[in-house]
Amino acid sequence: MKDGLRSYAIKRAEQYLLRKDVPRLHMLMIVTATGAAGFLFSFALLHLGVETMWIRYPVAVAMAYSVFLLLLRLWLAYQSAILAGDRGGGAGVADLLDIPVDQIADGLLQLGTDQAGDIGSGAGIADIFDLDEIVFLIVAVVAIIGALAASLYIVYMAPALFAEVLVDGFVVSCLYRRLRKGEPRHWIYGAVRRTWIPALVTVLLLGLAGYAMQTLAPTANSIGDVCRYLLG
Repeated sequence: MKDGLRSYAIKRAEQYLLRKDVPRLHMLMIVTATGAAGFLFSFALLHLGVETMWIRYPVAVAMAYSVFLLLLRLWLAYQSAILAGDRGGGAGVADLLDIPVDQIADGLLQLGTDQAGDIGSGAGIADIFDLDEIVFLIVAVVAIIGALAASLYIVYMAPALFAEVLVDGFVVSCLYRRLRKGEPRHWIYGAVRRTWIPALVTVLLLGLAGYAMQTLAPTANSIGDVCRYLLG
């Protein structure tokens, strides 16, 4: 019952965001900023002496993931301020979304404690590179494309992710505060649950890409060095 009511609330919030907002554009901006943070972290790690790409890239992505969660929190604060101002708090937002306030307040009272633990031609290329180099080049390109696809998947599922963050972080929290009893489920559980797999895939694929590129060009310690090696 609790999960059913919460799922209903999330669905209503998703419909509201798709009707009134541009969640995928917001997520694209967040993912782009996260990627920029990852590049900056990688640059900083390189200058700190971490020259091995298959180590540096995954570490930079893991660090950037914390920036992603921070940006989600800022988005939640922005949306909460707008909705609270327009509708006078979580109960007003629940009315706006056609969510049964009393049922959610009763049915989700223990949700936080119950779920807190979840958590060119071939011949031409062959003239320039040998077969091993071609294989590692293909692996690196495919891995990078896969990492980009994982990021785009997060953009695609943005409405559902934002809806869950909004429900857990604002609507339900306001209802709990009104009851002054128990603790609501923190929004970060849903955010991590929906994004940890794409994030892990990105970490693994960029690690694989770093390994392939450094095997292809052993003296390289960045993508720029690899490009210069290929062009030279």
